[in-house]
Amino acid sequence: MLDIKYIRENQEIVLEAAKNKNVDIDLEEILSLDEKRRSAQGKIDELNHKKKEAAAARDIEAGKKLKELSATLEKDLKAIEDALQELLYKV
Repeated sequence: MLDIKYIRENQEIVLEAAKNKNVDIDLEEILSLDEKRRSAQGKIDELNHKKKEAAAARDIEAGKKLKELSATLEKDLKAIEDALQELLYKV
């Protein structure tokens, strides 16, 4: 399986290699899922930072809301990662 960073940086090479091996890949879908994954991970990281700030300020209510939102985003991230991995296995 190719590294997603390599795929992002060498799209033409990846497409040509897939064509030579008679493998049909949806590079646009792979790159779209990768972008969604990176965006979701950034949001989760930001929420984790805010949760730490809320805990330090002993703001329990804000901490609970952030925890719920983080759990939802992590669930979405897992679905995105699973779909991305499935496509990456084809590459």
